[in-house]
Amino acid sequence: MRSVTQRVVLTHSLALGLGLGAGLLLCAGQGVAGAAPGAQVEGALTDAPYQVHFRRDHPGSSRLYWADGRVGVSHGRIAFDGRMSVPASARRSSTVYLTSDRIANRDDFLRSQPRARRVGQITPQSRFLLDVPHDIDVDEFTTVVLWSHTDQHLISSTQYRTAWDDEPMED
Repeated sequence: MRSVTQRVVLTHSLALGLGLGAGLLLCAGQGVAGAAPGAQVEGALTDAPYQVHFRRDHPGSSRLYWADGRVGVSHGRIAFDGRMSVPASARRSSTVYLTSDRIANRDDFLRSQPRARRVGQITPQSRFLLDVPHDIDVDEFTTVVLWSHTDQHLISSTQYRTAWDDEPMED
């Protein structure tokens, strides 16, 4: 009887482990960007046509929600290398948006959100590399925003270009 119980525990433990592993692999492909290797992030930052910084002292940030570090925005990816702080309640629901509005605080983002484009969800880390969907043209926007859906809180934002960057200069 004892060996049957041990076998059942072993087989059920293996099944549980395989199920969890498969679930994690499937979730990784659902548009959630986690920590990326430093060399990949560094390469994306170097190659990005738009290079800016999230600042810890951003007016819309707080002591619990902030980001501080380099951001690279390109047509294929958004890269971040630095530090980010969000409470544990927001760890699974932080989202990157692009908008054409200047975002200084939570209310600014809530007004802009209907026009903003969701790029993807991230797991707050010291770095991330997020693929930009093919139907989003980063040149149509000016600002990248980190937003916590769980707590409806602005983590940070930064303007990576001005609205008139691509207009011809007059002589």
